[in-house]
Formats: sequence, structure tokens, C-alpha cells
Amino acid sequence: MSDLVIPQASLFLGIIPALILLYFSINGYEGYYKDKIIFLTFVAGIIAGFISVIIETFASGIGILFIVLFPIIEQLFKTIILNFGRFQRKKETVVYGLTLGLGFGSIFTPFSMITANITTGEPSIIILIIIGSIGIILMHGATGVCIGYGIYDGKLVNYFVTAIFLHLPVTALFYITAFLEIEYLQKEAKFTWVTENHVLLDVNVPVSINGSSKIVEMEAGQGSISLPLQAELIIDPEQRILMDTPVILTAQDRSVTIMPTNFQLYQNYPNPFNHETKIGFSLPAPSYVEISIHNLTGEFLSDIYSGKKETGTHWVTWNAQNYPSGVYFIHMNTGNFTQTIKTTLLK
Repeated sequence: MSDLVIPQASLFLGIIPALILLYFSINGYEGYYKDKIIFLTFVAGIIAGFISVIIETFASGIGILFIVLFPIIEQLFKTIILNFGRFQRKKETVVYGLTLGLGFGSIFTPFSMITANITTGEPSIIILIIIGSIGIILMHGATGVCIGYGIYDGKLVNYFVTAIFLHLPVTALFYITAFLEIEYLQKEAKFTWVTENHVLLDVNVPVSINGSSKIVEMEAGQGSISLPLQAELIIDPEQRILMDTPVILTAQDRSVTIMPTNFQLYQNYPNPFNHETKIGFSLPAPSYVEISIHNLTGEFLSDIYSGKKETGTHWVTWNAQNYPSGVYFIHMNTGNFTQTIKTTLLK
């Protein structure tokens, strides 16, 4: 099964919690609403939420106005739908406001996952997404109730403003995380910038994180940068530094997703080596790869790795304890790409 969450599947991570909340919210109030209107307002909420998300996506560059403008837009959509004549001064409008708000909130979970390129490989990520989803859905349900009550009570303006104030803390939090680049779930990628001669350099490393350009400042060849979980990291995207790709180490168990732009076999490290050395290679697409060892005459000696690897930079270890000192060739073959490097074993 693919790790990617496709829009159709991720949609249910918002709708299912919303439907569960709806069931428990209206249970016992069967005489106060019509099933058909419940269904229609929930669907209307999903549609209105989707339109709102599209508008907000294109207007996301407005800066701090985001905090005030988006709550107004979202509550205005709910007000327009609920303010039909048939809902005026009726108690069930409060229930329909809840249904509308829950449908509205359910669309934000899949949208966030798609735009952030979240994958389902980590169960903990799914759990956190669902928890966050319930919070967003509850907020929209509460503001829907607020507007519905305002229409029933004839005090729409007062309750419309109240709904906006209920929404403000959420958009303020979004603004802080999105525009000030503060992340709840981060990991630190530690870089070691090494040349083919294994010299540590102080050349700063340009990277791209989810399409945003950053610079990793290096000191004595060492540097680090914080990344959101599941981030896409591209090292030296414009290929301006003509050296090896830096060795990437991570401070946490989850590894950084590195997206190479070409096939490459890196010089093993250390080289020369005593009995064990690491061999790195990059794949710009999922590929079947063979890493093999040959002697000076080109004779095949053994396979270090043979199998399929996903896109990214990978490392394998060659234990040469049973080989005599000498010069060897490390060969990489993916079917449409081959590369050979030389290494020296000293005992």
C-alpha cells in the first residue's frame, strides 16, 4: 500500500470525526430537526468550507490581516447559508448551525494534509492529525451554533461578532505557525559537509524545505537545521556547489526525506579504511540497485546490496574483514545508470 495519502482517503479523516461528533450532539433531540435538512446543511458546510479554503489559499500572502479577515470570511459563509427565511426565528436553526459548522470544519483536515504533503507512514502522525481535526471541527461547530442561535434569537450581528472572536485564537495560532515558521512537530537535521578528500568545509549549505529556500550555516563542516516532520528536503537544489552531497544525520529516530535530483554513488567513508566502510548513493526515483565489489582486474567479488530502494540517499556498509589489503572498485548499477569508485583497504 502506498504511503501517500490521496485526497479521497484523507477526506474521511475530517468527515468521520465530524459525523461522530454530530451523532452524539443531536442524539436525544430528534424532535427538533428534520433528517433531510441535517444532511443538506452538513453537505452545504463541506462545500462552503472547500470554497473558503480555496479563497484563503490564494489570499494567504496578506500577512497579519490573515488573523482577522479569514474568521470574517468563514463566519460570513455560515451566516449566508443559515440566514434563509425558512430558518428565521426557529429553534432548530441552532441544530442546523451545528451541522453546518461540523461539515465546514471537516474539510480543513484533508486540505492541511494535502498542502503539507503529509504521509500515513507514521501512526503517531495520523493520531495527531485526528486530534487536531477534532479541535478544528469543534471550533467550527461552536461558531455554527453561535450564528444559528443569533438567527433564532433575532440578534444575528451580536452573535456573528461573537463567532468571529471565538475563531480569532485559532487563526492567530495558524498565523504564528505559518508565517513565523514555528512548528509543533519538528526534528533537527544535522549536516556534515565533507568533500571527496574528507575535508570538513565552512561553506554554507543551500537547501530547500518544502519548496522554501534556506541556508544551513556551517562551522568546521558542522551545521544543523530544524525541519517539520515529513518535510521534503532538497540539498543544493540549484547545484551551485560542486562537491559531494553532505552527509545527513538526524537527532531523532525519524530520518529526513532527501530528494536527490540525479543518480550518484558517493565516495566511501572512511577511505582508506581498515575493515569496514560506509558507501552512500542517491536515487532520484524508486529503483532496483546493485552495489558490488570488484578487484583491480574488474573481477566480481561480492554484492554489498542488491534490491529495490525508494527515492532518497541511502547508505550501506561493506565489511571487508575477509579481504586482503589492496585497491578495490565499488560499482553501482541501476539498469540505466552505472558508476564506479576506487577505494583502498589497509590492514
